[in-house]
Amino acid sequence: MFDYKLAVRAACGAALSLLFVRAVPLLREVIPERMYAAVPGAIAYLHVDAPEAAKANGVVSAEEWSSIYPEITASMKANADNNYRISYLDEDPFLKNIYEGYGFAIDYTSAVGHSYTLEDVHKTERPHPLANCLTCKSPDFTKLVNDLGDEVYMYDFEETWQKLDESISCYNCHANQAGNAGELVVTHTYLSDAFGEETGKVDPVVLSCGQCHIEYYFRPENKATASPVHGLDSVTPEAALAYYNEIDFTDWV
Repeated sequence: MFDYKLAVRAACGAALSLLFVRAVPLLREVIPERMYAAVPGAIAYLHVDAPEAAKANGVVSAEEWSSIYPEITASMKANADNNYRISYLDEDPFLKNIYEGYGFAIDYTSAVGHSYTLEDVHKTERPHPLANCLTCKSPDFTKLVNDLGDEVYMYDFEETWQKLDESISCYNCHANQAGNAGELVVTHTYLSDAFGEETGKVDPVVLSCGQCHIEYYFRPENKATASPVHGLDSVTPEAALAYYNEIDFTDWV
């Protein structure tokens, strides 16, 4: 039977799949200075060394970067101003029928700033027994996966959440690089061959955002975060649905 619900989700998510790539070893892309300098109001390049990380996991926090990039850090912290939440289920009750049997039928709240990723994922009423739900919520979790591998995705959610102390931050898009020459680093470890040799054809800024804003699923065998994308030719709703059908995967039926 054709899974219409999955098709809708694939169509919406696959449109964002172009934004995605894995990085182990971490992929580094550089924005040419001539391009960056042409952006109105752009902050000048700084050729500096990264500060020493105070945290045991080695992640340099936004607070530690603030003395070097005060404007950028302040802009990032302004995400906290985006804190207005509404329940889509209260606004449009029919969504409970559309998502029946799926987590979004239990809790579906409007997006807020990156400052609230850890808070929101902990408060959601949607089931989240495993740590894979923390994939795009904290640089500390990203670093944990980079250090220990896919086994981290099967850790207990609550136990792992308690060890994370920073929401989406500098490390997620730059690792601990000082931003010299506009360097962006794809730190999320999903599929190293998602785009393979075609990775260079995708704008680095798009790759940076696409680490999280992407169609994804959890592998049934190890619950690791993964993507249906396998090269630029697969960035279509039809290709995503074909991939899911091939591996006999559905989010819900």
